[in-house]
Amino acid sequence: MRIALHKIIICIGVALMLLPINASAFETSFKGRVQSTYVIRDIDGFQYGILDDTEAVQLRNEFKFDLLVEPSYKQGRPKVRMEKLYISYRGAYDAIFDLTDRYDNIREKSPRDYEYGRDDLKLENDLREVFVDFRAELGKHLTDLRIGRQIVQWGESDGFNLMNIVNPQDNRFLMFFADVEDLADPVYMAKLEHTLLQVGPFQSVGLQLLVIPDIRPNQYAPLDGVFDAPYAFPFKAFAGMGPIEEDIADSSLDNSEFGARLGFAFGMSTAYLYYFKGYQDAGVLDWTDFMAGTGNLVFRHPEIKTYGFSFNTFITPIDAVLRGEASFTEGQYFTNLADLGVSGKGYTDHDYYQALIGIDRDMTEIHVPGTDSVLGASAQIYYAHVDDWDQNTSGTATPEDSWRYTALLYTDFIHGSLKPSVFVMYDPRGTWMTSVACSYSPDGQWYGKISQISFYGPNDALSPFSAMVGTSELSLQFGYRW
Repeated sequence: MRIALHKIIICIGVALMLLPINASAFETSFKGRVQSTYVIRDIDGFQYGILDDTEAVQLRNEFKFDLLVEPSYKQGRPKVRMEKLYISYRGAYDAIFDLTDRYDNIREKSPRDYEYGRDDLKLENDLREVFVDFRAELGKHLTDLRIGRQIVQWGESDGFNLMNIVNPQDNRFLMFFADVEDLADPVYMAKLEHTLLQVGPFQSVGLQLLVIPDIRPNQYAPLDGVFDAPYAFPFKAFAGMGPIEEDIADSSLDNSEFGARLGFAFGMSTAYLYYFKGYQDAGVLDWTDFMAGTGNLVFRHPEIKTYGFSFNTFITPIDAVLRGEASFTEGQYFTNLADLGVSGKGYTDHDYYQALIGIDRDMTEIHVPGTDSVLGASAQIYYAHVDDWDQNTSGTATPEDSWRYTALLYTDFIHGSLKPSVFVMYDPRGTWMTSVACSYSPDGQWYGKISQISFYGPNDALSPFSAMVGTSELSLQFGYRW
């Protein structure tokens, strides 16, 4: 349970104190959902027989609501004003921990709020977002300020976090390529955005600045040494070595992360330049104390600097959206077991380059039987390079050069009520990931979804997904939204 009450009170208090005196009333919008998700896992994966050896790993019942409060002004909207107060809450109960004793070995409590225990997986009581927006309109100048706990999405890629690094990732109960909002862990920050309209050939030029004193790492299932939590299986190789501790800078103004994004809109195109100075959310394992017999494995989160670029443009002759993204991280840290005999830490820092190109197009030439809808398609090519890296001596699956290819096909039936999709990702080192899903909503409120995610390939594949090979899951979800 992770509600920081004093921070929430400060955010709401600031909003109320800064309300303009000519705000005569408030307009409120209350939306939400209740849903249940049941997940079964094929222990040896679909490649060795579909659903021939299964166990239930999740029976999660969730309640989520979004509250939007906007002031209504007596004499029109002032040039400088409060725009809105937004609150998003999520509570959940995962019954799987009461229906089986399979997870009794998981530690009950977490040492710190970003090191989870069994209680954090079983029950969630999380005010995910709470922020207040202010706006100033002065001629062609628009200035927006958002203060509070929030999510900021950067970049143009689907599922690859080249520049989408503002918020840490939450993988305690979700696989990869899930909903981007659910995978992002909100943090407290201040976001200032200034937009200038009609600047030479550009429709707009915008500068976004971020200050983030709420320092958090990526969130994993309990790293308690037994790694029995449903989504701790990528760490199973470390079972018996004791818990993995997290070591990250304290949340404070002195340790704040900083981000900047400069954007341009012209014609049917947008482009952005990025800069981010912060801490490595994914962390890197430090073996020093463990090898000396004086302590545990430790996840370090060193400071890094990342620079990036992205674009999105509509190409009329082929009726498609072309998008791309590139990033350079100065001093990214990687596990490198060759370093154990040098510094004893087991990791080294390297310049890290990533690039992605993607295309999205409605295939109007292809008629999908049974529907008037066209077939939608997206494809991506991803590349990464670790400078001055030798995979043969590193003792890891991290290569010097990585390529991955993704493809997504989707359409809909029954006037948009039934939506199937197929997603495939391929790594040339011999691993595949597939995700097939179909959702149905007869009225936009009641909904259901069945989906599967599977990893294929040899168990000894030298791929970042080698720990996932042999894992397959089938998910059933139903709910109601209002």
